[in-house]
Amino acid sequence: MMKTTTKLGSLLLASTLLFSSCQRSGGCGCEVDDPYAKGKGDLRVSSNIVQPGTRVAGETWEVSDAIGIFALNEGQALGANNYATNAKYTTASAGGKVAFTSAMEGINLPSTGNLDLVAYYPYKEGVTTELAFDTSDQSKPALIDLLYSNNQKGINKQNGNANLVFSHMLTLIEFNITTDGLAISNGTIALKDVLVDGKMALANGAITTGTKTATPSVAIKAAGTNKYKGMMILPPQTLTGKEVTFNINGKPHTANLKLAATESGYKYKVEVTYNRGQLVIVEGATINPWKEGSDNGEVIVIGGEETPTPQPEPEPEPQPQPTEGKLLFPGANFDDFDAFKASLNKFGLAKYATQVDGGKSGKALLIKGTPAKNAYIFTTTKNASDLTAATKITFYIKGTAGKSLSINVYSDDKETNNGKTYQAYKPFNLETVSGTADVTLNPQEKNGYIGTIDTQGEWVKVTLNIAGLKLATQESFFALKVGSKSDYDLMIDDFTIE
Repeated sequence: MMKTTTKLGSLLLASTLLFSSCQRSGGCGCEVDDPYAKGKGDLRVSSNIVQPGTRVAGETWEVSDAIGIFALNEGQALGANNYATNAKYTTASAGGKVAFTSAMEGINLPSTGNLDLVAYYPYKEGVTTELAFDTSDQSKPALIDLLYSNNQKGINKQNGNANLVFSHMLTLIEFNITTDGLAISNGTIALKDVLVDGKMALANGAITTGTKTATPSVAIKAAGTNKYKGMMILPPQTLTGKEVTFNINGKPHTANLKLAATESGYKYKVEVTYNRGQLVIVEGATINPWKEGSDNGEVIVIGGEETPTPQPEPEPEPQPQPTEGKLLFPGANFDDFDAFKASLNKFGLAKYATQVDGGKSGKALLIKGTPAKNAYIFTTTKNASDLTAATKITFYIKGTAGKSLSINVYSDDKETNNGKTYQAYKPFNLETVSGTADVTLNPQEKNGYIGTIDTQGEWVKVTLNIAGLKLATQESFFALKVGSKSDYDLMIDDFTIE
């Protein structure tokens, strides 16, 4: 393997996993004060914490957590001729954002040519083309929560900004238990004779379910007033008719599931009522939240000692009200990402902007990185609404940023500056957002990025007052810009016009 002379440590600013993992990958090691100096190779990776609400609260990476990274020559399939195979990168400290370094031989970038990256969690020695798993033991859920990433293409010394996106590859069964006031001081949930093993193909993340059966068991934990929860990770399979036993305060109660074929990466909710009876700089490595699958079809009532007490419907969590306008440009809700990218000008999309799950509705655009200069995230040339005049443009943001956003709304007019003719536009500057209140912006004279953004984990609605403006019908139509040399960890969704 070709090496450079630079030896800088590999960094992964990692994200929270689904469950607590105080002993995921073995014993704890000493913290590394400067992970760049202590690591091997010149591959650096970084990541962000998953947005609040997409994971179980309080989970963090722990000392000695490890991922495996494969580097492939651009366009090459994973196999015997990898540029680098199963390089181990390990945390030296605990927390929501931690450094990952390679203590042995890290990945050095080639002086010429591009690399594609494949990564997975949790790391295992000897892995080449597939990763075997067994979910019989549910006592340390993070160790069986398979994560996979193969989105990053074309890494090289001249253009090393990258963004790994990890996804869950198994199935999560979430049992939500509501009681009529009885406290569950101790309890378990056991699922009888289900499939528990299989393999994940590292070329594409495909899961092949094995033939081993077991009766895995998980603990029941408090999840609010009269609310309890138990979670089980399994390979995809059909669970209809499977026997489930709820052992609550020493008393077993048995029921049958009504779940048809489950799918890789999906979460399935079972409602239960209980009564007494250069350096490669990976700008972000997001772990996508579990996708929502269908539920079990009906509430399982267990207990039987008394008539079940009717439970009130839980109040839904407050969400921003959906806009009533039309999509501003093709793919403006980022669900159809191909349509969105096809609407952009020749400069395309910034490399630190990617499509992610967990949007206000469906997908979202994640801006994750530190731009070197004031920069365009995208400029779209297409108007999906066909409106040439309107009163407002709205969109939603969620996350944090060290500087703010600036938006260009173009017209067909022309302006001349220093002898050059340009397409006219009106800039809108977001400035500081601190909290969850809606924001309304008016046109400004020039672009600005003053202020910071912290939406406190909620979606914030931004409205541009475009009353009286004539909208472009050719060339550039709408652009989103970010400020220089500041960290962005910001989701954006649902651009509409009305």
